[in-house]
Amino acid sequence: MRIPYFYGFRPAWRAEWLKLKGSGVTWLAAVLGAVVPLLGIVFRFFSRAFDPPLEPEALRFNWFESLFDDSLQGFGGFFYPLAIILLVSRLAGLEHKTDAWKLIETQPVSRLTIWSVKWLMSALWVAVVVTIFMFATILFNALFMAFDGVPAAATFGLPVGFLLQLALRLWISGLGLLTIQLGVSIIIRSTVWPITIGVAALIVSNMVASGNGLASTFWPYSLTSYTSRYPYGSEMGKWMLPAEWQSLVWVLLAPLAFMLYNYRGSLKLVFRSAAVWGMPVLVLAMVGAASWWVQRPQSLTMLEGRTVIAGNIQGPAMPDSIRVYNASLDMEIAAAPVQPNGVFHLQVPLQADVEELLVKLSFTNGTKIFAGKGDSLHLSWELGARPGLQKVKITGTGIANNQYMQNPGREFTMVGYFLSDDFKEGIEPSRFITRLLEEWEEDNKTLRQFKTADGFGLGPVMRSMQEKLIAVQYLDYAYFMYPAKFKVDADDPEWQKALKRVEPILRQVSDFDSSLVGWPQYHQFLRKWLVRDLPKGADKDSAYQQRLLQQPAGVTRDRLLFDLCNSRLELARDSASRASIMQDVALIANPKFRQSLEVKNNLLNRLRKGQPAPLFAAHLANDQSVSLASLRGQFVAVDVWATWCGPCRQQSPVFEKLAAKYKDQPITFIALSVDENRAAWDKFLAANNPKIAQWRAFSLAEIRQMYGVDAIPRFLLIDPDGNFVNAQMPMPTDANFEVLLRQALGLPAEEG
Repeated sequence: MRIPYFYGFRPAWRAEWLKLKGSGVTWLAAVLGAVVPLLGIVFRFFSRAFDPPLEPEALRFNWFESLFDDSLQGFGGFFYPLAIILLVSRLAGLEHKTDAWKLIETQPVSRLTIWSVKWLMSALWVAVVVTIFMFATILFNALFMAFDGVPAAATFGLPVGFLLQLALRLWISGLGLLTIQLGVSIIIRSTVWPITIGVAALIVSNMVASGNGLASTFWPYSLTSYTSRYPYGSEMGKWMLPAEWQSLVWVLLAPLAFMLYNYRGSLKLVFRSAAVWGMPVLVLAMVGAASWWVQRPQSLTMLEGRTVIAGNIQGPAMPDSIRVYNASLDMEIAAAPVQPNGVFHLQVPLQADVEELLVKLSFTNGTKIFAGKGDSLHLSWELGARPGLQKVKITGTGIANNQYMQNPGREFTMVGYFLSDDFKEGIEPSRFITRLLEEWEEDNKTLRQFKTADGFGLGPVMRSMQEKLIAVQYLDYAYFMYPAKFKVDADDPEWQKALKRVEPILRQVSDFDSSLVGWPQYHQFLRKWLVRDLPKGADKDSAYQQRLLQQPAGVTRDRLLFDLCNSRLELARDSASRASIMQDVALIANPKFRQSLEVKNNLLNRLRKGQPAPLFAAHLANDQSVSLASLRGQFVAVDVWATWCGPCRQQSPVFEKLAAKYKDQPITFIALSVDENRAAWDKFLAANNPKIAQWRAFSLAEIRQMYGVDAIPRFLLIDPDGNFVNAQMPMPTDANFEVLLRQALGLPAEEG
């Protein structure tokens, strides 16, 4: 039984296959599918030939999945959409070249069948391109691996599900582009012009989408690139990303494309017929409604009155507990045990609406996260054999907040570059403020458009907070950093006129905004803003403190007073100054804040010059116990380091050169390892044969508590009586390290 308007499918399909003979479509698909993997292998071959890389320690990974990390971006961003444009234009061009449309229409085949067969044939060849790309990527890399060797951390289980899903998602992401390109190629009786239009649209789309999050998930020519950025697909367990659904939405334009083909010989008459206009209106309405549905902001259900962090840990050794610190306070606020299977769950008390937290499993394994009131966050935490080797994936209600905050690109601004030491030229006030306002508006636009791969944008609380913090950043540029760098007189009429244009930004921020308390950039700005009118030489810290004390008692005042006292303690150089600061600490009502500052003050006093250096337990490579007490009678320079610490590896050779230089002086140089992994330390000693004494601390926690070591490398200088000369020496690469060393040894300064 024939179906009206859709008959003759089989002969039309056979005819389509016959027309492909000698058309070059097969070679075109093969080349476009294999070019990216082939170029990638050629590049890797030559780069390794001239600069053989050292294989870094890595977490366990699936070799097949890792192959697409490098090649997928180039394929999906350019060559795959280019393949669609070229293939579709070529298939349509076969009809234009021979005028086969008229010949086919003399056969018992409907026009709808002809158009549908052309669309399906195009979709089939697009699938062939994707398949060739997948196989070529695996094949070429397998051949290269025979030359390059097998990565030690790789596993080789075939991830069939991942490969099939990736191939299918890539194919779907190109269907919208295919439909539009087919419509253009059929209506324009040429092969060159549809290709030209398609390539131009692809280039423009990539340029626009690179700086516009909405365009990258909406416009058909950029959807393949978006899929290539997320090879694992949805981060929330969904089958497809919104961008891939959007590609299917563009397929809804197929009836409109068919109408252009059906009436291609009499388009002028069509446009005059009101009855025919109903089809495009209906189609465009469907596309608009479906696009709105796909692109609508997504949201997750928040918890009522609590914030939860849960997750699971995988690794060779399971930590006993997980601890959460307020990052800006460096204060522990929650802890929970880790179950034997790696699962953990804890409730976190927050003071501000959104806070930066440091979640730690040990001294070496930790991650920063951003949590808000009502958030439920899940951390998938993978640990490696080496301390510090880890991978943390954050999902849950705060996924958008964390992805936005942990994007390093958002911190760069051209205005900030103008104010950096690298920028040596001058810039007039009017031009500077113009650029500042442009970037401020652009940053707010980016903030509003930000979405995760699954379409989740920032929550209203986080978005409001970030708008204020962006305003704080640009106000700091305008009111403080620009005048300081370019020596601008505050009373300069031209500068005052330029500053008036900043008032829209100024209205975004208020003094003592409780929603911004706990964010260091706001605290730093407030300390300058509230005392900006004081004359030079005035005690601005005291004036700022008085302004704080005029505020109502509560969390906001306590938090700002804590921040002020904490920074003053860090800058104080003697116990008398710190004692004066501790008198002001009594003004803080929160007992936890006071206790934290007291602990810090006690630690700084213990580490000051002339105080006894605490003795710690350590051993040599042969397990012989050693102690600082055995080195009494001579100076001791200590390098606190670990094999997993990159900056330590940079400083250690300089430290050893200084040891060789001062070998005839009454000083011993010691490298004190805090490696928790004894095998890693032994391996390093065997491979490098260092020339200075190598000790390993039995307890990292002990070193941290006694010496306040919260980051490494850390350098100490101890006198012959076992007392501190300096508990926080500069890095050996800093010339001041040797200056202080020579002063302690009583040696004259060197000519520099």
